[in-house]
Amino acid sequence: MMHYLRRRASLAWHKAGLPSYSYLFDVVVNGVPDYVGAGHFQEVAFVFDNINGDGYTTNPFANRSAAYPALAKSISTAWVNFIVNLDPNGAGPGIEGVDSWPIYNATLGGGVGKTVKFDTDGSSVVWDSYRAEGINWMIENALAVFGN
Repeated sequence: MMHYLRRRASLAWHKAGLPSYSYLFDVVVNGVPDYVGAGHFQEVAFVFDNINGDGYTTNPFANRSAAYPALAKSISTAWVNFIVNLDPNGAGPGIEGVDSWPIYNATLGGGVGKTVKFDTDGSSVVWDSYRAEGINWMIENALAVFGN
């Protein structure tokens, strides 16, 4: 459902001519088994560069490599850039592996735009095509299925 809502919003904003930036968070934090993977809200410690894990029962950065706080610094800098300039690109440390965070442009990718995939093994810019067939069905049938 998270991907459906994010992609639906990105497509709607693109159609309305409004710039938006999309991301996928593919980082398993400390205290979460690898088989569970990255879940909702786990990027928040990275967004706030909370490498001490303040407020968390289990510090998401404990027992992890130096790539974790480095990624947190890059993500938090991108968020500050977005808040100040409405663009995550700009001053501060960039995102390793990403030259520029692209504006979501669905006309380039056959109906989907590009998104940043955050990963401690190397972030990248990827097409937003994850489970495209199912998510597109949900977008096209949202009114009948979900009532919105």
